[in-house]
Amino acid sequence: MTSLNISREPLFTLPLPRNGVDWLNLNRKGGHWSKEYKTKQAWQQIAMVQCTNFRIPRELPPCEVQFTYFFQQERGRDGANWIVDKPVIDYLVKQWRCWPDDTTEWITVLPNILLVRPSQPEGVIMRAYPKEA
Repeated sequence: MTSLNISREPLFTLPLPRNGVDWLNLNRKGGHWSKEYKTKQAWQQIAMVQCTNFRIPRELPPCEVQFTYFFQQERGRDGANWIVDKPVIDYLVKQWRCWPDDTTEWITVLPNILLVRPSQPEGVIMRAYPKEA
């Protein structure tokens, strides 16, 4: 498993404010597929707006990416169950063209970080670091 060396500077930092959009979580049960599809589209829409606002570069080298989730309430959460990363990476690959593919040759997703910040709006911050040789 690759570990994050926090001394590295990210190639980019992409804040993704939740803005009332449902979280994507593997533990959600009984939901209709169309609701999940609309939720994925909403996260991709947030990614599109933020890529434009923050001038996220295109045609990047292979990267390690990490997602930090911010919640307002203290609850038991398992980082592996939070999956906003998938639709965001799909958008960055297919639409924004940061990388030619979302295979591990180009993108390695590091473990999620979950933080409780009662005074901060809920959302996600994605950071992309160049892969170390």
